[in-house]
Amino acid sequence: MGSIFDLCASRKFADVDIITVETAPDRAFLKKYPNACATSVTLPSGLKVPQKQWGKDWVIKGDKIVLQRRTSIENAECDYLLLVAPNDVGFAKYSQGKACSGLTLPSGFKIPEKKNAREWVFDGEAVVLR
Repeated sequence: MGSIFDLCASRKFADVDIITVETAPDRAFLKKYPNACATSVTLPSGLKVPQKQWGKDWVIKGDKIVLQRRTSIENAECDYLLLVAPNDVGFAKYSQGKACSGLTLPSGFKIPEKKNAREWVFDGEAVVLR
């Protein structure tokens, strides 16, 4: 049996829109990043969250990762953006605690502008809305 990514990518499971996390390390990760955009992220267990599907992103909601539609990252209800590209992760680690709203990362990913007077800030391997 393959990973959840393999199941979601197969025709048989193409309609999967919720991933339930069962291992303790993965649950701790989800608890650390509530309401985070988790598209393409690899969880501590090695489970890889699938890429965007049907114009929807994977978002952490409690102990599940759900597929949610949104028109753009600026309109997301996410408080964390988990970085995936190695260059972006390295850049974030170097820039810990620094504000980064509107910044374009080395991968070309653009961090959204401030949201409701809240600033995006580098925190570990993520960008956090504070």
